[in-house]
Amino acid sequence: MAQHAKEPPPLEAGMIGVGNIGLQMALRLMERGLKLKVCDRNPAAVAAAVEAGAGQAASPAELAERCAVILVSMPSAAASLEVALGERGVVHRRALKAYIETSTLGSAVARRIADGLAPQGIGFVDAPVSGGRVGARAGVLAIMTSGPQAACELARPVLDALAARVFHLGERAGLAQIAKASASASGPSWPPATPRSSPSTAVAGMRHGRTSPWTRCSSPAVWS
Repeated sequence: MAQHAKEPPPLEAGMIGVGNIGLQMALRLMERGLKLKVCDRNPAAVAAAVEAGAGQAASPAELAERCAVILVSMPSAAASLEVALGERGVVHRRALKAYIETSTLGSAVARRIADGLAPQGIGFVDAPVSGGRVGARAGVLAIMTSGPQAACELARPVLDALAARVFHLGERAGLAQIAKASASASGPSWPPATPRSSPSTAVAGMRHGRTSPWTRCSSPAVWS
């Protein structure tokens, strides 16, 4: 009898923060076939995700015990620090390998979280998003990332489900936060107009102590 190779099980990811944009991201991920467990302080938010098919965890630490990849959408830098490094934060569990932060935190907070997670073998993927609730639900967000290559590769199935384009800017934590801030200051040129446009000029500008518009050059580091 012929032996058929078993298909790999679907990726089980975690999601912390299923409020405004987070719920829309969770619905999109499940629609694309990802198994998802969620965690949120708001029982009503968790109930909405569970009704759509998600599992649930009682704390970020519990979620990090079960999931190798966790996506985070928090309303503030303080909340992001708490779920990452707090008493019941993901830092206290070892199953987690890639921690994807989609919130806009600022580069200093991003580096602080990355530095706190790294000794535990957890890669911090800095991934602020643009596109709002509608973009999240439709899977057409624009996402800039920076972080260790291995963690970014683990994160890629999750990000690909949410994004029209994902731009990888480098490995340094906080780089994507700076690039998004540069885009916001530059005016309505983000998302880029062409598939190969990228934030490369903003990154180049940061190296010289300034910021720059997005749309002057392109980069091979675009996932599409």
